Amino acid sequence: MVYGLPCIVPPVGGPVELVKNNFNGFTISSYQTKHIANLILSIYHNNVLYNRMSTNSIEHSKNFNFYKFKNDLKDFVDSIWLDINP
Repeated sequence: MVYGLPCIVPPVGGPVELVKNNFNGFTISSYQTKHIANLILSIYHNNVLYNRMSTNSIEHSKNFNFYKFKNDLKDFVDSIWLDINP
């Protein structure tokens, strides 16, 4: 996603949290190989679709970096600390 590539991932597990169907990629069962092939071809042949998903991938990937993770974790720990020590 950081490189602007639309992703094709299975509809279960961790990737579902990162890839939003028809936004920055597609969630589809790995057993649907013909459908996956058709999606790849449609992205390849449709520059508007590719560019939209590419831009969305880059923007969405910005939500996942070390500094954001660190700050979110700090905020979470601070909120627990305040609940324990009012």
